[in-house]
Amino acid sequence: MSKSIFARTSEAVEGFLQSGFYAFGKLVGEYPGRSISCSLVFAILCFLGFGSFKIEDRPDKLWIPQDTQAMDDRQKYEVYFPSFVRVEDLLITCESDANVLSRDCLSEALDMWDDIERINVTVNDEIWWLDSKLCVAQDGEGSDCFIKSILGAWNYSASTFEADSDYMTTLNVFVNTSGLSSYLGEITFDGDGNIVSAEAIRVFFLLQSMDDPNDRIYMDPESESWESEFLKITRGNNFENIKVLPFAERSWSDEFDDAIGSDLSLVFVSYMIMMIYLSSMLGELPCVNCLDSRVSIALVSVLSVALAITCSIGVSSLIGYVLSCVCVFSRE
Repeated sequence: MSKSIFARTSEAVEGFLQSGFYAFGKLVGEYPGRSISCSLVFAILCFLGFGSFKIEDRPDKLWIPQDTQAMDDRQKYEVYFPSFVRVEDLLITCESDANVLSRDCLSEALDMWDDIERINVTVNDEIWWLDSKLCVAQDGEGSDCFIKSILGAWNYSASTFEADSDYMTTLNVFVNTSGLSSYLGEITFDGDGNIVSAEAIRVFFLLQSMDDPNDRIYMDPESESWESEFLKITRGNNFENIKVLPFAERSWSDEFDDAIGSDLSLVFVSYMIMMIYLSSMLGELPCVNCLDSRVSIALVSVLSVALAITCSIGVSSLIGYVLSCVCVFSRE
């Protein structure tokens, strides 16, 4: 009885693979030293790709399908109107009192802002502060930068606030002239329409984006370095009277980096479990005679898999792919 075409095809493929792997295994068995040396040299060459290794942390690349109409429209929009700002936000509440407009809370909020204004970064051997070089410039409201907050009533200066004996009157005049009441949360008014208390203060300001919109890498080391210090100060929990919830443009990428780090630790744990399992199945644990045990085979098997994955990452990085937090490569 003649075999079907599917059976003949299956046998042909199986025979091809069997003969190929047999010949390769025989070659490795005859020349083990050369085989190991060639494998290591190939792995080292693949490792050169780590010089261009990048981790994808752009939310639009990680979580949004790239072949959608929305992404096409966004890319066309950014060609003509690229983003030139980085959004920074602070939410300030009072720890001991629901009224964030108490003198103690406002005083500490302005002290914190003094610390923020002292943050500096070094760019081309030049020190940059929170001024027109780093932030989006705007005249008025107590700062050279684009800042929206009721703290501008005292020019963002703690000393000016301390010298103000009737700070609530100053605040109400400032709010009425600037229209910044929307930067206070849960406001309480008296019978004359004056602000007497609020539960939260919002401080909104803009940094300049120095990212090249054409490279699609989202790299802005100057602003990101400043934001890193900004987050350290506002998350330091060194405040007695206020509670601060900061948000910076780099906050999302920081969270993605943490997620990637946790994924890598899980991968490491999975390899340890794999090594223990293979050692127990192939070898003898605990080994009575370790020379006759196959524990080394298990270790070399896991090492081979690890080298294969590392080589694939190196080659992919060399040809311009970036690694995402789910270990999937994508084009920039």
